Amino acid sequence: MNIKKEIKYFIIIFLIIIMLFYLINNFSRYNDKIKKNNNNQSEWLNCYYADPIIFAERIPKLKIEQNESNITYMHYTPERFKEKLKEYLHHIENNFNSKNLYFVFSPGGTTAAISACYYAIQYLEKKKITIKSCVKPPYYTLHKKLANYEKNSEWIDDINKKTDVEVVVSPNNPTGEILKPTFTSKYILLDSVYDKPLFSNKYYTLNPWKLELYKNPYFCEVNSFSKYGYAGVRVGYLITSNKEIADLVTKYFEIKNLGLNSWAMANYEKNIPVIFNKSFGKENYELVQKRHKEIREIIPQRFIYSNNNIPLILLKIPANIFYKYKIKIRPGEEFATSNDYSRINLMVSEDVWKNILKRISSENFQNDIKFLK
Repeated sequence: MNIKKEIKYFIIIFLIIIMLFYLINNFSRYNDKIKKNNNNQSEWLNCYYADPIIFAERIPKLKIEQNESNITYMHYTPERFKEKLKEYLHHIENNFNSKNLYFVFSPGGTTAAISACYYAIQYLEKKKITIKSCVKPPYYTLHKKLANYEKNSEWIDDINKKTDVEVVVSPNNPTGEILKPTFTSKYILLDSVYDKPLFSNKYYTLNPWKLELYKNPYFCEVNSFSKYGYAGVRVGYLITSNKEIADLVTKYFEIKNLGLNSWAMANYEKNIPVIFNKSFGKENYELVQKRHKEIREIIPQRFIYSNNNIPLILLKIPANIFYKYKIKIRPGEEFATSNDYSRINLMVSEDVWKNILKRISSENFQNDIKFLK
């Protein structure tokens, strides 16, 4: 009887040892798999904003040189830069006419140009001004943040209310939708940073309504060279037929002690012939379309809430899912919508882009988004 018991205990202990061995072995394999995945995703991938080298790495002729010890700041804009800009706009917009228009370069990209424009309107109106978007969310909240930051301006969320200023971001960031003003405000501010052949492959404006409004003294347009291949350089410009606004915008930059980066402007002048070349726009357009297609082959269409007019995609996928895979992305709150949404920027380097595609096509990522509503 005791022998039978001993045999029984022996068998039980033997089975327990086998089970423990199995569990330890599988845990080791699982751990190795986790380590392998972590090694593959050890670095954060940025698609929060555009990569400054995206154009330079693809087009050898576009050379951006910098001598850090020789950077100065210009508190005036040489006329030759303005003439170059007019020439450029005539080149990319066949229907553009610079007659009777004033051009002001912004040392802080569109961000500073927008703030300066609000300042100018406050000064002319001699009161606190109200500002709104021409469209309901999603829209880029930069204008809202700047309006609420400036001392004498206030952002109004209700697009049906009459305000002093109406902001039109067209193509819209992040949906790519072409928008028009509702004409329910005295001033119209057009932010047209994505209205470029680089993204549309069209050598005319996607906002033809602006051509007539150039004659309106209460109309301003802001734009930026960052979307021409100078991401991070922070050089923008403002166009208006209102000399008072142009002078006040210039005064704003003087008051704030903001000057144009001489290095940035020298590179702008040097590389403008490359940007003039239509093949530059075509190559970039083809790259953007290729990446739109690649995303749409991996992410189901039900998650995509933007068209292919711009190098951005609005996704109904929370940013924290991308963070889990070390992909830095803009959350929905930056577009006046919920954090169920996020925005991916397609203008990143080729190596980064390949790794982004690899991570979002992984089985784990696809499982994470599978049951999202």
